[in-house]
Amino acid sequence: MTQQLRLAFLGCGAISRFHLLGIRDGAPQIQVTAAIDVDGARAETVAAETGARPFTSFDEALSWGGFDAVDLMLPHDLHEEFALRSFEAGRHLLLEKPMAPDLAACDRILEAARKSGTVFMVAENAQYWPEVLEVRKLLEAGAIGEPETARGNFF
Repeated sequence: MTQQLRLAFLGCGAISRFHLLGIRDGAPQIQVTAAIDVDGARAETVAAETGARPFTSFDEALSWGGFDAVDLMLPHDLHEEFALRSFEAGRHLLLEKPMAPDLAACDRILEAARKSGTVFMVAENAQYWPEVLEVRKLLEAGAIGEPETARGNFF
């Protein structure tokens, strides 16, 4: 039996569309149960698509409590505040990149994640691309030697 993960979308702007598509295409065990955005119309749009409950405040959503994890997709300058609040509330966290505007904030987020005992991940997907996985496999097998530099791009 597959356990469902109840997920809150914190920030329902443009990037949330990509996260929602990823869930629909590859993670059926995830159910979006809360759509949180200060713009109520955006929260309502995601809620209508997912069956989630819409909120215009993180505090209201936390009081309701119907989610295990947070997918944090707010502007970068808000990442630290809401990451720390998520950890304090005992929620697992997927944090959209970049982690924070400066290294000190990143350090505080990492320390809070360690102390919280929750699962934490920065939403960087490039390491899962098939071509990246193949290069990693070749490097680990010693098939292409020791890299000195690397550059990649795609269209």
